[in-house]
Amino acid sequence: MKYDINGGLYIPPFPLVYDTAQAPVKWQYVSGNGKMSYECEQTEGGPVQVPLGRYERTILVTMKGSDRSGESTLKCWYAEGVGLIREYEKSPTFEVLLELKSFSQPP
Repeated sequence: MKYDINGGLYIPPFPLVYDTAQAPVKWQYVSGNGKMSYECEQTEGGPVQVPLGRYERTILVTMKGSDRSGESTLKCWYAEGVGLIREYEKSPTFEVLLELKSFSQPP
């Protein structure tokens, strides 16, 4: 099965399973034009401290691959019921860390 996201394909669909007893989940992402490809893996992320607080149980999605700028790594930590709480990306041209400071749930 293929799943289209912004012109790219996640194979299989982006899984995000919050069951820590599961073995690592692996898949591939290939952009619509074929210029980006990433090997992806979902594992336990362990405890994570961000400005908003500490999350004991997280999921870590790691994407390693290449695009026009060269090899890059993207790591995203997710907390159940909240979503993305930390994102770290490193490429040949930049390095960035984003952390959750606040969020609100829709009414």
